[in-house]
Amino acid sequence: MRPYLLTAGALFLGCVLAALLGLYLIGLALFPVPVAFYMARGHTREAKGLVACAALAGVCVAWVPMTGLGVWQAALSGAVVASVGLPLGYGILHRWTYGWTVTAMAVIAGALVIGGAVVTWPQWVAHWDAQYDLLLTQQLKLQEEAGDSAERIRVNTEILRAVKEAWPKIGLGLTMFALLVVTCAGLSFAAGWMRRRFEIEGLRGSFKTMRTSEWLIWVVIAVALVWYVDRKWFDSSWSVVTMNAAIGLAAIYWLNGFSVLLYALSNLRPPFFVYLAIVVMLVMFRLHPVLCCVGLFDTWSDFRRIVDGVIEKRRQAAETNSNDE
Repeated sequence: MRPYLLTAGALFLGCVLAALLGLYLIGLALFPVPVAFYMARGHTREAKGLVACAALAGVCVAWVPMTGLGVWQAALSGAVVASVGLPLGYGILHRWTYGWTVTAMAVIAGALVIGGAVVTWPQWVAHWDAQYDLLLTQQLKLQEEAGDSAERIRVNTEILRAVKEAWPKIGLGLTMFALLVVTCAGLSFAAGWMRRRFEIEGLRGSFKTMRTSEWLIWVVIAVALVWYVDRKWFDSSWSVVTMNAAIGLAAIYWLNGFSVLLYALSNLRPPFFVYLAIVVMLVMFRLHPVLCCVGLFDTWSDFRRIVDGVIEKRRQAAETNSNDE
């Protein structure tokens, strides 16, 4: 019991201190892995206790002016972030597949985040408007101090204002994008750490072998049809729904494309300059959206099977050469 109480106390203090430094979300990110650890070892009460601890930390953090959250909002955000560890630990305990565990975590966290935003939609939009106004003021001050030209300041100001105006149409989608990326990263880290440190076998499969379900393509088609009908006959009155949904779906297929890329690189093991060229193209030339297309077309092509075929041909060729010698 003593190690558990020390863990809960350390997490609580870490979260509060992070909030005082203006890093409340990072402080909350301390909770999911310990929650998953206790859940994976069958200690359900202890895992739920850490979720309650996160909510209590949120109550204390609500008194920090820079968070801009009410008591109930801060407590709910703490409980939501910490509870992501529950399906993670449950999936490890019952040896779910990697893909199903990611789905469970994303659905639970996404439903809570989207539900909270929808219920408090006016406050949510007003909060982000205020954040963008603050960012715009800081950006202008920094550029003026740096001596940037008037034209550059004007362009950057227009970009920020355009993002502010479009935020209701893209904000939830981008939030889901970040949530999915953090979910996969956290799941891979937690499952690998428990396997190495505590010899908990855990999940079946990995991020590299995770593949998007084929039925999801029908959701893509439905969103595209609604977007087209809304744009043609209803003056884009449903654009808040269709645009956010499109970004969320793009996030899913981007992750699938990234997993295909990792699977290919880890199995084909190309020369170092190929790795370097891929990083340059994805980062410097900003071609990473191509991964969305890779993930989408993987629905029909199954690129991992193609990679396996290439590996098998290499193996057969190597065996033929060895026999000839």
